[in-house]
Parts: sequence; C-alpha cells; structure tokens
Amino acid sequence: RPANRIKWLEIALKASRIVQDTEAENSHLLNLGLENSSQGSFPQALDYLQQALELAKKLNKKSDEGVVLRQMGIAHAATGNIPRALEFHQQEMELARSRGDKTDEGKALMSLGHVYKISNDIPHALEFFQRCLLIAQESGEKRMEGQALKDMADTRLATENDLAPILDLYAKALSVFQSTKDKHGEALILKSMCQAEMKMNNNHKAAEFFEKAIAVFRKARDMRNEGLTLHNLGMVHEAERKLPSAIEVYNKALELLQRSGDKKEMLVTLEHLGKVYKESVENDRAIKTYERGLVLAKELMDRSFEGKLNWHLSQVLEISGNRPKAVKYAELAAKCLESAKDSVLKDEVKKKLEEMKTQKEL
Repeated sequence: RPANRIKWLEIALKASRIVQDTEAENSHLLNLGLENSSQGSFPQALDYLQQALELAKKLNKKSDEGVVLRQMGIAHAATGNIPRALEFHQQEMELARSRGDKTDEGKALMSLGHVYKISNDIPHALEFFQRCLLIAQESGEKRMEGQALKDMADTRLATENDLAPILDLYAKALSVFQSTKDKHGEALILKSMCQAEMKMNNNHKAAEFFEKAIAVFRKARDMRNEGLTLHNLGMVHEAERKLPSAIEVYNKALELLQRSGDKKEMLVTLEHLGKVYKESVENDRAIKTYERGLVLAKELMDRSFEGKLNWHLSQVLEISGNRPKAVKYAELAAKCLESAKDSVLKDEVKKKLEEMKTQKEL
C-alpha cells in the first residue's frame, strides 16, 4: 500500500542518518519525494526533494541532481506554479548539456514541453516536443521517440480539429513502440487514439480501443493507467447515455486509482460519477460521491476543484428540495472559486446564488 511504502522509507531514512550513510540517505530522500509526489502530496514531496537536491550537490552526484530537478519541476507544475516548474526543468536541461548527456537533455526538453502544454502555450509545447524528438532519433532512444510523437499528437488533439495529421503521428508512435515490443507503450498510444475517435464521435471504435488498452495495462499490473483508461471508457458510456454501465466502470476506475495512490485523478472520476448518479436520479448517491470528492479536494488543497464540488452539491441539494443547504454550498463554492481565480464558473455560481437568495426572500 502507498501509505506503508512512505512509512518504511521514512524508517529507512532515519536509519541511514543514524549510521551516517549519506549515499543511502540521498536515495531515501529521493524515493520519499517520488512516493509523495505520486500520491499527490506535493508540499511533502518538495520538502524531501529539496533535501535530496542539497545532498546530491554535496556528494557531487550529477545524475541524481538531474533526477531531483526533474521531479521538483513536475511537482511545481502539478501545483500550478508554472514559473518555478520551468525554472527547475531549465536547470535540468543545462545540467544535462554540461554533462553531454543527450538522453537526459531529451527528458528535460520533454518536461519543458509538458509544462508549456498545461499552461496552454501550445506553440512552445510543440517546439520542445519536436526538439526532444530530434534528440531521440539522433541518439536512437526509441522509447523517448515514441513518447515525443505521442506528446505532439496529444497536444494537437486538444487544440486542432483536423485529425488526419494527428492520427498519422499516433500511427508513427505506435510503429516505434511495436518495433521495440513495448506493449505498455502500445497501450498508451491506443488510449490516446481512443480519445481521437471520441472526438470524431466514433464511440464504438473508441470503446474497442479502450478495451484492448485495459487488457494490456491489467496484464502489466499498471493499476494507474488501467484506472485512467477505465475512466475514459466510462466517459464513452456516459456520452452514449448508458448510465448503469458508466457507473459500473467509473467505480472500477476509482478502486484502481485509489490503490495506485493517484488522488488527483480520483477527484476527476468522482466528479463524473456524481454527475452520472445525478442524471440517474440517484441523488443520495450523488451527494455522497461529491462529499467524498470534497474531502479529497481539501486534502490536496485544490481550491478550484473544491469550488466545483461544492457547486455540484448545491445543485443536487436544490433538486432534492433542501434549499438552505443548497445556498450554503453555493456560498462555499463562490468563496473557493474566488480564491482559485476560476472566473468563468465563479460568475455562473454568483449569478445563480443571487437567484436562490431572491427566491428565498420571496
């Protein structure tokens, strides 16, 4: 279990400090950073990673220093601190260049592409993925080549409507992974191709791809990607109004995401599941699902998601006839969205809140 892994790593860290084994201490600090990051506990992850960075510099372990810089960039990006994420990945790239390590330079370029992508700077994202692709092809790094092609396709899929060149990129990536007999990489491409098929409203074909990808992830015991793919399959059922099937698949996805420790993706699945319960007129289950998500959003200090879930709860409570509570949750939603600077939903919530209060007075 993820919580147990952190517990044992903390014990190992204490032991390494008692015997003054700095090599082991450095390894345990890095692993604690990685484990906390994988579970969405980013403040704790950054604390361990900062300690690991200082120790790696002291020990002159340049390879470990690069790994720590990459993970600190990932953690800052996950918490929305884009400038700090770019800063750490830039340091990672410069360190790799100073060592003449093309593989690590490619990884840093890929990381920079991901940060630009989440900040919606698509031109820069594509530029860095392209640079990563060139390095991968020059150095014969097949897995990196396939991933760079996939990243370019995924980025364009989110912003473009002409899917032919995007599917061509996916086909090239699939060919690269097949040439290396990388079944896991193939499954990731199939998962992305499913999303392209969904965009073209080819839900039946998308479902077929998802089923194939799920089988590969299950065989590889990759619970996180199996859970993510099940979530996407649930979205297909939801789009086709197959609500009982969507509920079943979302619940399976939740179980796997919980076991893999991915709390952030659990939030997304809980939001979808609550919506399907609401549309199935299972309001009690919708309320419990949103409340479960709310606990998780507070734990992750995600004010935007906390605001969205408070708003969903308000809507279900109003439908259920509990207006006082509906108003209360709408007010909480407005406060959360204000602090998260989520202006679009905030304006919608404030408008509806005024209507609810006016109706109450009448």
